[in-house]
Amino acid sequence: MTRTTIVHTHGGGRFGNQLLLFGHLISLAATHRDLEIVHVPFWPYSDLCDGTRDNPLCLFSADRTPYRWAQPLPSLTRAAARLLPARVARSVGYRLPRLCHRLAGRRSIDLDYKPLVDIGAPEFVERLRASRWVLLSGYDLRAWDAFHAEHDRIRAFLRPARRFWDAADRFLAPLRQRHDPLVGVHIRRTDYRVWHGGRFCFDDRQYAAWTAQMRKRWGARTGFVLSADETVDRAAYDPAYCHWSDGTAGGSGHFLDAMTTLAGCDVVAAAPSTFAAWTASFGARPLLVLGADVDAATEPLLHDVWRDGRRHALMSFAVW
Repeated sequence: MTRTTIVHTHGGGRFGNQLLLFGHLISLAATHRDLEIVHVPFWPYSDLCDGTRDNPLCLFSADRTPYRWAQPLPSLTRAAARLLPARVARSVGYRLPRLCHRLAGRRSIDLDYKPLVDIGAPEFVERLRASRWVLLSGYDLRAWDAFHAEHDRIRAFLRPARRFWDAADRFLAPLRQRHDPLVGVHIRRTDYRVWHGGRFCFDDRQYAAWTAQMRKRWGARTGFVLSADETVDRAAYDPAYCHWSDGTAGGSGHFLDAMTTLAGCDVVAAAPSTFAAWTASFGARPLLVLGADVDAATEPLLHDVWRDGRRHALMSFAVW
């Protein structure tokens, strides 16, 4: 069988968006066994997920062991970057992939800053198969039919490493003795002050109001596990039923401690984001999408975050 190695060089954004992009690339290779993926933008996250923890090259192949000779490349590139001043490292990280595409000639498929591309379309797959290897770039690369068909495989490959789930279980066990249900609430603010004009950036008063609405919905035993991507005023939240995950900014722990702890709750509640979508997906939990004018006491839950999210009036801003 002639095989094509697709090296995705750049594009994808932060962790949640990288998961989504990698998931679509994985679905492509899982559907077409003559294709395999090396996802370079995921190299900084390789130790965080089950399928890449011992696979630093971030290669997905349906039936082949990762290239052993290339395994040191991610650590070598990180070591080289640490030797450079931060400004120079950022410049090299931006320019080097683009230089590779210019040098690759006909083996380059540069879709950076291009509109949404269906990489599962037959004509695109044939374009990939034209060479034994290709360089691919782009952010809006999607193959939704394959993604839905291969969802279980994608989720297993990208699932956060066991150590994060073990820490989440230890954190949640005593809370389950006090609360039923537990709702995982993610507070997103940093980049959301500018994303879509700040439409999904909400203050502590709003999140506290949503917790009150959810207690009205599910009862006085309802408890909340909260995480935030910046330091917040914790005094705005009642400590009798609001508890902060270890992955909250300004506290101890890793951001995946927050993701897995929220995923271990009974419901995930958050403004639209790929981080929230993956949290609900990894935990197989329903998602309550928060937004302006949303009443958390009555808002319907999304039980299939990917299928339903793309059609949802708010979630579709993050899942497209």
